[in-house]
Amino acid sequence: MPNESNRMGLVLTNGDITDGVPQDRNFIESVLKEIGVEVKLKDWSINPYRSKYYSEYIGEDDWRDTWQVVWKIDIFGVDEITFSPNMETSWIGINVSGENWKYVPDDDDIINCLIVSDFDTYEMLNNAKAAISEDVSLNEIRQKYSFDKLVFYDAELFNNYKQLQIDIGRFSRDFFASGAIYAEQVIELCQQGGGTIHFEARE
Repeated sequence: MPNESNRMGLVLTNGDITDGVPQDRNFIESVLKEIGVEVKLKDWSINPYRSKYYSEYIGEDDWRDTWQVVWKIDIFGVDEITFSPNMETSWIGINVSGENWKYVPDDDDIINCLIVSDFDTYEMLNNAKAAISEDVSLNEIRQKYSFDKLVFYDAELFNNYKQLQIDIGRFSRDFFASGAIYAEQVIELCQQGGGTIHFEARE
């Protein structure tokens, strides 16, 4: 994360794993080693989301294919985190294990929704963030349905592109199954601002 040299974020997708992700230190340290991160681990958190950006099944009829479960991991180091990535892209397959598995949310669980978009510059990212924050239609929907306040995170990936992550709140299956219109409006504003809205466009 910008201006926080002892903190970084990761997003894990499940791949072939159906039981969630482990929670223990060994798992986190193994993941970091796989991607080339050197850190004396202080603390970490893992939280599930549904996100369209990471879906490998865009265009499928089932909402669960489009809005797949992912895991957002926040890493906190004792000191500055040194990052020498072992990959050429933002997408890497890993095969590590651990204990204390965290469950995969059921279809009926209420879960946070994560919007992700990549930009070439921080200026583009900040303009998109402002457009989303000030959009009249979005604000009206948020007030009408008492949706959570948007939470923005931004980071620079591999000294290359700038990524905006937006936690738009917690939703039931009905929100996703009915088209996630509110989320789609946020995605559209990111796209209008020049953002890439799916990971495959960056490969």
